Amino acid sequence: MNYIYGNKVEENKLLDRFCRYVKIWSESDGKAADTGVFPSTKRQWDIAKVLVKELRNMGTRNVYLTDYCYVVAKIDSNIVEPEERKKYPTILLMAHMDTVDEVTGKNVKPVISILSDKESPTGKADTIIKSDGTTLLGADDKAGVSAIMAAVEYLMNHYEEEGLKHGPIEVMFSPDEETGHGMDKVPLNILKADFAVTADGGDEGATSVQVGRERDDISAVIDLDGTMLGEYLGVEDGDYVINAEPYTVPLLEFANWEQYNEREEYPSLGYVYPNEVLLSHGEECCYVTVRDTLHMDFTDLPLLSPTLGDMFGSGVRDNAETMTIVNGLVRDFFNAYLKGDGAFSAQETC
Repeated sequence: MNYIYGNKVEENKLLDRFCRYVKIWSESDGKAADTGVFPSTKRQWDIAKVLVKELRNMGTRNVYLTDYCYVVAKIDSNIVEPEERKKYPTILLMAHMDTVDEVTGKNVKPVISILSDKESPTGKADTIIKSDGTTLLGADDKAGVSAIMAAVEYLMNHYEEEGLKHGPIEVMFSPDEETGHGMDKVPLNILKADFAVTADGGDEGATSVQVGRERDDISAVIDLDGTMLGEYLGVEDGDYVINAEPYTVPLLEFANWEQYNEREEYPSLGYVYPNEVLLSHGEECCYVTVRDTLHMDFTDLPLLSPTLGDMFGSGVRDNAETMTIVNGLVRDFFNAYLKGDGAFSAQETC
């Protein structure tokens, strides 16, 4: 989030928020959910009530806690001119409050480690949060909940700031996503959004790339600006071990401009980037970076809401132009490798 990342005060608030949320036991129960109990556990109400209180204290309007434990809140557009306001769609930000029931989420004790660039698997100084090993951490999806709440707080605290224009924003936190029933009771009667963005996910870039290694029915893979953390195999003599096995599936990797420039510096720093290792061992790999972009430019969020795009990380390049470039290359890549329609090639820098 551009307005929060690099701002120590905001970063510390975000870290504190995340650590508070993971300590709230909100585990769902798959067996109960499958019998029709909703929400599947009473403890999900605990985090829901905390979020409702915080959203009200932030000044958001129409804060709801539904009969089925969905938290909903709304932020009005801060654009005064009616004609300009019509240009901005209503965006819904979503995350889920529950954690899986395979590993207990009771009495979570987050452990915070401050890593130097040499210690970090990403090659950049970073803060890593883990559990103490006796429970899960609950980052799925309290990291998403924390990110949305941090964005909401910042927007409300800077509501009249000229550079933070936005259309109507809705927020929804749902129960029972981990049971597969998270959308069963969504309060569609009070949600009016044109588009929805879900803040949820796993390791950056790892899933799609690892699927290419693990499954025989995958014929082509695209990595949209992700660090291939799944390529790390472990640590040996203090150094990270990276998978050196050939990557046999055609791969198209996109990188944002900031990452591209950082990767140029890695060799001089003695850091080995997992993506570079995979690309060097890939049989049919192509690497493309798009100038003046950041991570969110590989989605259409900056196009739908420039302010939210900036909050979560977008560059100065026109988003419509970026999406045209990315979508065109994705189409050509899949046509070549899935349909046999011509050969694929691309410039390294667009």
